[in-house]
Amino acid sequence: MFRITHRCGRCRELADFPVFSCFSYSELDAALIDKPPRRDSSGVDTMFPVKTEHDQKAGGAAFVQCPRCKLPSLALFEVPRNLMRALIASIGKTESVAGAESALQVIEFLPRVPEPDSDPHWPEEVKRHFSDAQKMLATKMTPSIITGVCRTILDVVTKKLGAEKGSLFERIDKLLADGTITGPLAAWAHELRLDGNAAIHEAVGEEDDAAEFVEFLKTLMNVAFTLPARITEKRASGLV
Repeated sequence: MFRITHRCGRCRELADFPVFSCFSYSELDAALIDKPPRRDSSGVDTMFPVKTEHDQKAGGAAFVQCPRCKLPSLALFEVPRNLMRALIASIGKTESVAGAESALQVIEFLPRVPEPDSDPHWPEEVKRHFSDAQKMLATKMTPSIITGVCRTILDVVTKKLGAEKGSLFERIDKLLADGTITGPLAAWAHELRLDGNAAIHEAVGEEDDAAEFVEFLKTLMNVAFTLPARITEKRASGLV
């Protein structure tokens, strides 16, 4: 038995993934794949004839299962060659291979953990907070916490857009009156303002609403910061 520690690309949980199938891909020789497998002296099926014994490390591919979401993933890893066959032989057994898991190095884990959305034109003051909001949403953190973070981001964004005075209510309406944001964006901003107040002061919130607020902020920042910057860049280059 052996496990691979990693973060799940689906639920993003950091966990010890049980391995239910594994083989050493570094020992495969494409010219010999159509030949029958062979077993070593201990009776372990090596899958295909060994291609080379010169490398000190062997590359393995393992199918693993997330203990949280129960979905499978593929892990590519390297271990010292003398441990590879012992690891393969340990699958399905209760005994572990001494020193194997600490020597195992994950090369790639699929599916990969999605990177949070970001854009170089977004205000630096909100990039980290928005990244945190996306991560919290992916890990199904309490919706009221996510909504509260989103309200904080909205507060900063309105100030970065030039509405620096007054309450958040007044700043949203000023941006609408100035034509900085559209009516639908202002309506979404007010909804986030109200739900954000409830999230902060009463610890209430819904997961679907939190997800919509994250998407709204991405749309708002793209419209307010990214689009104008890209138009300016194209004009400077003579493309517009």
